[in-house]
Amino acid sequence: MGLGLGNINANRSQAKVTHFTSAMHFDGTADFEQAADSNDTTFGNGTNDLDFSIIVWFKVDSISSSNNPLILKLNEYLITSVNKTLKIVLYDNNTSNYRQWVTGNVLNANKWYCAIFVANGDGSDGIAAGEMTLYLNGTDTTIEASDEGTYAAMHNKGNHRTGSDGTNLLDGLVAQIGILNVAVGPSAAGRIYNNGVPTNLKERHGISSAI
Repeated sequence: MGLGLGNINANRSQAKVTHFTSAMHFDGTADFEQAADSNDTTFGNGTNDLDFSIIVWFKVDSISSSNNPLILKLNEYLITSVNKTLKIVLYDNNTSNYRQWVTGNVLNANKWYCAIFVANGDGSDGIAAGEMTLYLNGTDTTIEASDEGTYAAMHNKGNHRTGSDGTNLLDGLVAQIGILNVAVGPSAAGRIYNNGVPTNLKERHGISSAI
């Protein structure tokens, strides 16, 4: 199954949206999907981080202590589930330095979720601990920030991948991924969740209506 980076709007004044509308099933073995690096989905230059929103519809087949990688841009950002928690990690140029946000025990196996991680910073430096929001199934959900090393800001590093972070493999499904260069708010998050029914972000929301 191919993974393409289509439907990216080149107008910087609107949200650039990358979405994959075919559900991908990963069985926790050697399978993953990969797409080439794209500057349109990079939000840091090593000094400053820009606003972004990452949307992923997913279902894990089993709850385990291993990471279930949902979407990553290699050595830039990663969204993964561990046990019943969901987290996002931002890496700077040295991947030993990262900032992460983790939920409590909010996930169950064999249940669909729509996670929207929203980074809304002031653009002066790296995304700060209080500048990340998670809308899970349309609801603002508590996340706790922590640092490893000294996080500065993300760099433009590598390819996109879903199903694997190079070490861990996803046991579950990913139905849609959206990567936007804006910070969506609670009303948009509710429309995107759409009472649990995934929609085409570009056709249904017209891109700008999801801002």
